[in-house]
Amino acid sequence: MNNAATHPDGFSYETAQHVLDVNFFGAQNMIRRLVPARWPEAYTGRWLDAKSGYKGMRKGGCIVNIGCGSSFAVAGELSGPFSLLRQRFDACATETAIVMLLTDYLGQVAADSHIQAGWPSNPYLVSKVALQRLSTVVQESLECEATKRYETGITCLSVDPGWMRTRMGGPDAPVPVEEAAKLVVSRILAALHPP
Repeated sequence: MNNAATHPDGFSYETAQHVLDVNFFGAQNMIRRLVPARWPEAYTGRWLDAKSGYKGMRKGGCIVNIGCGSSFAVAGELSGPFSLLRQRFDACATETAIVMLLTDYLGQVAADSHIQAGWPSNPYLVSKVALQRLSTVVQESLECEATKRYETGITCLSVDPGWMRTRMGGPDAPVPVEEAAKLVVSRILAALHPP
């Protein structure tokens, strides 16, 4: 489960880079480690020594990325920036396209032209929308690979547990952690055992 997230105060290029590193690229690296057959370089790169014999997640496993759409709905951003970002990222058919879009975002932030380019000053929002799209792209890839080369039996999904009462969500968040946890578990079980 990829649940790591950061949402610091303030906005700068360094903040945006940090948020994307934790919220998106950290999850992406975890996925690459769990499904190394999709990325042959994962057998040798910085994730694992090639001599370890690591073969990735077992068949039947489930990669869960924690999303955040409903917290933006409560904040009133779902129809505005969130919707525009969804459209932008939904146009990405590959993982590379998602990363290129994030690179564009960071370049626009560095040039202080992100607002004119249609990007929000909210790297948390950008990172979570990108992660949601990555989950879909990875799942589609796993399904495609399963029919062409090998059967992974691995599922990748994004679950939005809602705006939770955590240290980051704050005491005014409407969803207790216990309720959010039940939702996440029910989504995992539904994905692994469809009707």
